[in-house]
Amino acid sequence: MNRFRAAYKAEGWGKHHTIIAIIVLLWMPDYASAQRLTFTIQAGRTDYLIGEHVPVWLEVSADRMIHVDWPALPDTLGEGVMVLNRGHIDSSMAPDGIVHYRQQIIVSAFDSGLYLIDSIPLTYLSPGAIQPVQHYPQPPLLLRFSMPNTESNATIRDIKGPFNIPVTLWEVLVWMILILAPLYTVWYLYRRFRKKPNRVVSQDPTQLLQVMKSPVDKALERLYQLKASDTLERAGEKAFFVMLTEILRTYIHEAHGVEAPELTTRQTMRALQYNPAISQEQHQRLDVILHTADLVKFARFAPTQDESMAVLEEAILFVSGTAPVHVITQQEEVTP
Repeated sequence: MNRFRAAYKAEGWGKHHTIIAIIVLLWMPDYASAQRLTFTIQAGRTDYLIGEHVPVWLEVSADRMIHVDWPALPDTLGEGVMVLNRGHIDSSMAPDGIVHYRQQIIVSAFDSGLYLIDSIPLTYLSPGAIQPVQHYPQPPLLLRFSMPNTESNATIRDIKGPFNIPVTLWEVLVWMILILAPLYTVWYLYRRFRKKPNRVVSQDPTQLLQVMKSPVDKALERLYQLKASDTLERAGEKAFFVMLTEILRTYIHEAHGVEAPELTTRQTMRALQYNPAISQEQHQRLDVILHTADLVKFARFAPTQDESMAVLEEAILFVSGTAPVHVITQQEEVTP
């Protein structure tokens, strides 16, 4: 009987030892990881003035196998300490497998007093653990904010006068450009758009008379000069018809306002189609003259001398018969 009781007691104690061993094994990773993780918060000093920006460093050292969940900092730490800026989280690994995390934050307080910062939870998960664990910084950070020291017997100084800043050459050039640029613009616009007086080209009476001639008179004079010259025998048919068409196109431009020197034969005839000063007969006469000249200039057509002179006579008839109608006013009447 005593032997059974001894065996029963021995078996019971063995079960208790097994349960204790399991609890110890489950607790060991958290304990070991806690030994391998440190969380500190520190500042450069303790005393600051209210409103002063205080750099504070959060530092965590943990085994590389521990998963660290960095704390999300609120806008206020403790009671009255404002978080003004959150820096980046830097990390580095030591040769022994410890990972060092570091973050700088800027805090300040706007009321004087003593502030304790210890409520920043760091959550981490150890290898083999099921539930994450929260860890708080050790030791907590103590900051004192105070009013600036204003002495009653401090010397009151007068306000300083304005500084005499010397003017540089670059500033002088800038002001000169700002002043001269509008003046130059006004002068240029005045010179560009002012009404220019009529200038007399020449005082030669013959040239003045030539300017005063009508387009018909000038064209007929040039046609008769071409007829009396030896251009056809000396320069050939092409040069002769070039001069002939140049006289006609200049006349059409001056007398009828058509840019004939810049237009083709077809464009010129189309522009003169509804001109009241040019009859159907004169229109057909001009068409024959210009097309004949085009054949000579571009298609190597070689008319005889009589045919060329006949075309010149047709040009004289065209100019004589297409003078624009002009009503003579009282001022233009020639007094006897």
